[in-house]
Amino acid sequence: MVTSRGVLAVMTAGVFLVALVALRRGAGQVAAWLLALGSALATVWSLLSMLWAENHASMAPPDGYLSLAVLAAVTTLYFGLRASNRAGPF
Repeated sequence: MVTSRGVLAVMTAGVFLVALVALRRGAGQVAAWLLALGSALATVWSLLSMLWAENHASMAPPDGYLSLAVLAAVTTLYFGLRASNRAGPF
């Protein structure tokens, strides 16, 4: 049985892969939106992993997952601003 974190990890990887393909094809605006979505999914995954690590054995401590969540939230904001053209094109 696949966990929620596993599904989020696969979805995140898929969105990032599609974003890379969009970048290679020259669709910068679409790629920026996809990178923002992928980063948002990574934020949710990190937060779920942090909650998991508090009560179960994990490869990283909860603080490590919190750091990943903050990083993913910042990249979500960055690519969201890029996608909305407020910070200029790529």
